[in-house]
Amino acid sequence: MKVLLAFYSRTGNTERLVNKLRETLSDVHGVEIAVHRIIPPREYRLPYLNPKALKDALSEKGTPGVKPIDLGEYDLVVIASPIWFERPAPPVTAFIEEARGCEGKRAIAITTSVSARSVYAKRLADRLRKKGFEVVGWYSLKRGHLPEEVVEELKLLAGQSR
Repeated sequence: MKVLLAFYSRTGNTERLVNKLRETLSDVHGVEIAVHRIIPPREYRLPYLNPKALKDALSEKGTPGVKPIDLGEYDLVVIASPIWFERPAPPVTAFIEEARGCEGKRAIAITTSVSARSVYAKRLADRLRKKGFEVVGWYSLKRGHLPEEVVEELKLLAGQSR
């Protein structure tokens, strides 16, 4: 079972979460993990409340110029994104839009935010479904906190082969 952990992190919260996930899932027998950091061609300036970040966050395409990858070799794709303007971060939106080999691919949507509203991860999951992924789980987490029940669910999902 090959699992891809794809993420974008501007402040480090989402990256810390992905590192915890990598450590956790590496304990699952038969699971091979790859990590892909989504990098925009130009990083957004702080504060996030700037016109470029808002425009890209509201766009259906996200950040222009994010490089696509082929997901064909992975059995499960985990996408982790911080929330900007109540939506997945624009580089993640672009990554999903540009991804190849995702039709029918199993995916898990994870969002990190201060409030961890479940609608955030649902929006990311809906975007993944629209692209053709089979979403098998979605989680809204508070500032990278990884609850034990989520860890157990993710281990179970990662250990399931088709």
